[in-house]
Amino acid sequence: MFDIRQIGEGENIPVEGEIAISVPVVFGLKGDVPLQYTGELINMGSSFLLEGDANAVLSAHCNRCLKTCHTPITFSFSEDFVEKGSKLPDGWEIEYSDHVIDILPALERNLFNNIPMKFVCGETCGGICMRCGRDQNVEKCGCGDEPDGAFAEALAKFK
Repeated sequence: MFDIRQIGEGENIPVEGEIAISVPVVFGLKGDVPLQYTGELINMGSSFLLEGDANAVLSAHCNRCLKTCHTPITFSFSEDFVEKGSKLPDGWEIEYSDHVIDILPALERNLFNNIPMKFVCGETCGGICMRCGRDQNVEKCGCGDEPDGAFAEALAKFK
């Protein structure tokens, strides 16, 4: 939360810190995401602009072998804040009131937009054999490429 009464037009204040962001289960992450951010909050006259960079390490299940993997992400952000009740043309602005800006919605939006669709523990991850269910990172099974067998039949039922 930032009190913006002391920021004159064209002036800025630095913003930096770490915040734990709760992520909806649909993203497939394991727990809250500790996000480090740094940037500045700039008085643009009719709005305030938050610009900066953020980074986090996401914990999720590997989409190939299902083991826990840790994926670092880094992104830049730029968000406009407008006083509640005022409107700017594009409608993507975040509203504030009582001369206080909460940057959490901006950080959440940008984190959610930067979460990868799939997580992989490593480029060389062999995944799980579709035929016998063996973890190919531990031991190759030699089943071949045909996705049949009891494990593949069990997976097929989830369609």
